[in-house]
Amino acid sequence: MKSEAIRTFELLATEAAPAAKRPEVSFPVDLADRRMVELRARYQRAEIVSEFLVDGLLWIGRGVKALAKGFAARARLVAAERQLEALDDRMLADLGVKRGDIPFAVRRAPQGVAPEFGGVAHVVPAANLDMHRAA
Repeated sequence: MKSEAIRTFELLATEAAPAAKRPEVSFPVDLADRRMVELRARYQRAEIVSEFLVDGLLWIGRGVKALAKGFAARARLVAAERQLEALDDRMLADLGVKRGDIPFAVRRAPQGVAPEFGGVAHVVPAANLDMHRAA
């Protein structure tokens, strides 16, 4: 099979007429209408930009608020740990907490997870039940 050379460039360019031969379409727009269209476009652009700015500021505000809540919660946990660490071993035993379990008791107990004491996963009674026994 023999390939044919392109005969002329005009055969390829006939689909699109040159720009000079295309009919020009003109819209009768006066200067006042053009200024009104530009003004509306500026207002719409300003509205879109302001919405993005407001949404961005609200998003940043929510992030800062969540961060502040996290710091406050952490401060409360640290304060609770320090209060328990200030107790002596007997008072901790009355509460049913060992000194090594203080971080777990402070951080996990409010979430409904019972700490495991001495291999026992159920509720351990306090060492002092304030019951008087007969001698």
